[in-house]
Amino acid sequence: MGSFTPGVSVSESYYSLLSVEPHATPDEIRKAYRKLALRFHPDKNPDAGETFQKISTAYATLSDPQRRQVYDRFGEQGVQIMEQAAAYGVPPWLLNPAAQSGLLCVLLVVVVGLVVVFPVILTMRIDGGLAWPWPAVFTPLWLVDLLVLALAAASPRDRDAGCWRCVPNRRQVNLALLLAFQLLLAYKLDAGEQAPFSYSEAFLPLEISIFLGVVAELCMHGRTALGRGRGGGQGAEGADRAAAQRRLVSVVARSSLQLSFLGLLGCRVDDLLPVTWWTVLTPLWLLLLLYCLRAAASCASIKAAAQEEERVARRVLAGLSSAASLICFLCLLLLSLRLAEGVPLSAALILTPFLTVIGLLLCCSCTSCICAGILVSADADGAADGLAAGDAYQRHCDEESAQSDPSAASAS
Repeated sequence: MGSFTPGVSVSESYYSLLSVEPHATPDEIRKAYRKLALRFHPDKNPDAGETFQKISTAYATLSDPQRRQVYDRFGEQGVQIMEQAAAYGVPPWLLNPAAQSGLLCVLLVVVVGLVVVFPVILTMRIDGGLAWPWPAVFTPLWLVDLLVLALAAASPRDRDAGCWRCVPNRRQVNLALLLAFQLLLAYKLDAGEQAPFSYSEAFLPLEISIFLGVVAELCMHGRTALGRGRGGGQGAEGADRAAAQRRLVSVVARSSLQLSFLGLLGCRVDDLLPVTWWTVLTPLWLLLLLYCLRAAASCASIKAAAQEEERVARRVLAGLSSAASLICFLCLLLLSLRLAEGVPLSAALILTPFLTVIGLLLCCSCTSCICAGILVSADADGAADGLAAGDAYQRHCDEESAQSDPSAASAS
């Protein structure tokens, strides 16, 4: 059990207060506390009230297995954080680094695994390799949605929500609309012409979610963008106003293109308007162009960073944006050739760039989790050895002090 207590010296640790070893058993801790409690109890020693309180706090922590484990790893502050987290319903075992690494690994494997499984099943269904009903094809995606919805329900409510304050959780609303869209689409694909609604109507929940996202951005950043704050729009406030304006323009442009694509796609598949596939896919190409411009802006802003850490972060972000843009370009190009030009390309070939990247991310995630678990174990072992050496050195100093001052030793 003995591990290093961050931020707490050996002489001030709970183990030293109780005069026990870091590897002491619960019985040894109980006996040491009773002995010290009789000695420093306020009824017998009125001047030792503060010492008695410290001893009681140390015993309350070390006598509880979960608190002791958290204290050994994170110190007194870790115990306080555990108590605060317990007040919000967070289980104490989440403060265990090994449990955190394991939980993160499980979540990554589940989410990324299901994200990989759904495109594979989808491509096999489109290419005729599977005869499953469409609800069965969408099941992996729905599992991911439910997991994300549960995490959104457990997250705190947005404080800066503007006119969204009447909504319990904006993320839950968007996720619920996304789930409704997927359910309607799966039912429409499975029922075909027998469904009581069209594809355009099935797209409505997704369109509402996009529209509500624009409204939320206007509520949160519209006041700053319009320059209704104090200071006349100069200095830092002017920079904030310009940033809010750029953000709103980007959100409105992106949402308009998304809504245009959904509208054109609904008209095309429902035969409402004689539009070509090139016309339907034009908003997607414009969206890709917009993301490429953002990636270029990220690359141009690298030199403007003042600190090296910020420059490194921007380089990573620019690299990821460029890679994502390239993958989207390849997938969209292959999709355009199949739909608009009639090139006999399979759905598996169209999604090959996306599936390749997701597979690499899954491997990297698992490797990172395994390495993190190994490092946590190594740190714990090294910390335990360090604390044991510190306690041995403290006992050696106490023995030398007692030998040099026999009167103090006899008095103690």
